[in-house]
Amino acid sequence: MKHLLSIFILFAFSISSAQISLNQEDYFKFGNKYYRGYLNAGLDTIEMESTSGAAQMWDFSWLESDITDSLLVTKADVTPFFSEFPSAEFAISTQANNYFYEELNPDGVRILGRVVYDGVQDFNTIYQFNTVGNSFQFPMEYGTNYSFSYGYRVQYPAVFPGSDSIRNFNHSVFNIEVDAWGTLILPMGPFDVIRVKQTAYITDTTQIYDFPAGWFSPTVTLDTVETWLFYTEDIGYRLMSYSQRISGTNKGLNWIRDFVLGTDELKYNSTVQIFPQPADRYLNFSSPESGICKMIDIHGKLIQEINIQKGTNQIDISQFAPGIYLLGIQEKSGNYLRPAKFIISR
Repeated sequence: MKHLLSIFILFAFSISSAQISLNQEDYFKFGNKYYRGYLNAGLDTIEMESTSGAAQMWDFSWLESDITDSLLVTKADVTPFFSEFPSAEFAISTQANNYFYEELNPDGVRILGRVVYDGVQDFNTIYQFNTVGNSFQFPMEYGTNYSFSYGYRVQYPAVFPGSDSIRNFNHSVFNIEVDAWGTLILPMGPFDVIRVKQTAYITDTTQIYDFPAGWFSPTVTLDTVETWLFYTEDIGYRLMSYSQRISGTNKGLNWIRDFVLGTDELKYNSTVQIFPQPADRYLNFSSPESGICKMIDIHGKLIQEINIQKGTNQIDISQFAPGIYLLGIQEKSGNYLRPAKFIISR
């Protein structure tokens, strides 16, 4: 928790709230890592709707949970699926085997799509979103109102020869309203926040193939979900999210338990050249100068870091499982070579 020391100092002497405005510099910074807690039961007494307006206080210092995950904000072009979203500025990777790709523009942030991957079976489902409008608008402040939408179509791989198995169509419309500002108190401290009310109207259509009869008539699911999101300045990710279906059932809450702030931009000289592709026991690559080689798995986890010399280098990869990996080099001068994707196959 040492990296939170400056935050504790900032808030230690006062929890008086102030109205804030979030701009581009408050959004995601590359290298930020967040640890989130989850709570899906015991939320019946929480009523978010009644706490709109100015100078509110939300006390969630009581939160405790053994359920947690982490997410990392990275540059999109160092991820394995960047070719599917070439205009993406950054990607958000999670331990739940997801990448979310987003595009930054002067007015806000637009969602481009999502990848759900299986690193064991090397099976990926790619959702190319057809997004209209920004999911996050600059500036975001008390009284802001807007809407955006996205849709996608996914056809899953066949489970038997000569046929499809499932087709899924989605269309979602989101109404955004910054309906409150005040102080949010979490276990790690108080924060000045704005609260965003997000109402999502979701339509999911599913077609299932039944061999040899053909495609079943579509199954259509309509749903409405209300979510309250709490944002503060500089952190670059929502501090807390509380959601419920419009019926009031299936409530869920997640919040930031801890975070590590990363660096903004990485400056790249060129791309690492590696061979062979795919690799089995050894991987070869060249470096223009000595430095550090970093090998990262598909989940964004650093699995090996070694010192290398100028010229041709070789590393033993026989101890690593088959799958997709990234290899990058930080030169002694401090510059980076853009990581390259490689495959271990046996």
